[in-house]
Amino acid sequence: MADFQVTGNIRIPNAAAILVRDQNDNSDFTALATDASANLLIGHASMPNIFFVAGPIVHIPTRLELADGARLAWGSGGDVSLWRDGQWELGLRDGLNDMFFYIYGTFTDASNYERLALYAGSSVLHIIEPQSAGTGNNTINLAIRALGGGSFTIGQADNGGSLHFRGPNTFYDAQSNNQQTQIKMASQVLTMSSGQTQTATNRIPAGAIVLGVTTRVETLVTGPATFSVGDGTDVDRWGTGLPVASASRSDATDWTTSALVVNNGGLGADIVVTSDGVDFTGGTIRVVVHYLNLIAPTI
Repeated sequence: MADFQVTGNIRIPNAAAILVRDQNDNSDFTALATDASANLLIGHASMPNIFFVAGPIVHIPTRLELADGARLAWGSGGDVSLWRDGQWELGLRDGLNDMFFYIYGTFTDASNYERLALYAGSSVLHIIEPQSAGTGNNTINLAIRALGGGSFTIGQADNGGSLHFRGPNTFYDAQSNNQQTQIKMASQVLTMSSGQTQTATNRIPAGAIVLGVTTRVETLVTGPATFSVGDGTDVDRWGTGLPVASASRSDATDWTTSALVVNNGGLGADIVVTSDGVDFTGGTIRVVVHYLNLIAPTI
């Protein structure tokens, strides 16, 4: 049959329809019809899927309204699907797999971008994080802010749960009216190659209040059978007789005093690891300083 061209209007009476035979000529039809309210009905539950193939864009002048139970789906098998979970509730799910949602700041291609990622899965860890690739910035700040006098709340540490603030060196930073309280860390891996002592220099900033020092033996320490950790003024302030085996650790249970160290002008700025006997001949130890910074208001 030749092409059928229309220069004017085609009027379809109520209850009438246009049936378009599938191009495979297998008795499948798509229906175009109008209902009593003059709505255009495309397809039918007993008919095959509808595919828009004339162009890359389907323009909807007002809105696309889906019935309850319907979804917007992309990909083979609809692996990315938007659902109406309930009144005023939008869901991204397929029922089986982890789901990922990205908001892009920049995008050149799949290997070059900056974006905010929100993903949730079957594991116990759900994450919101900045991501980048290619020439995108590898340092991106993340801020969640309240407005005006509003407050900012993160969950509840109930039922045995806990609340964590994590960064490369700062675990917690409370700031208000340009005044701050910071809980921070400073770490260094010492190579115990020779001598009776090894020093992590200037690990405690001026004005810092040291909560304590912990250690971990990264690789087996050779020479002495044990070692001590101090600040140069007290040789074993944060532990003595500490084991040298790989993965051995020290914490507050090993400290010889509970007195806080305050670096108020050079006192206790270094962390010194001392052999409990013969010289060190090898191995590595990570020392970590846990401290407070109290910053007075400047305005």
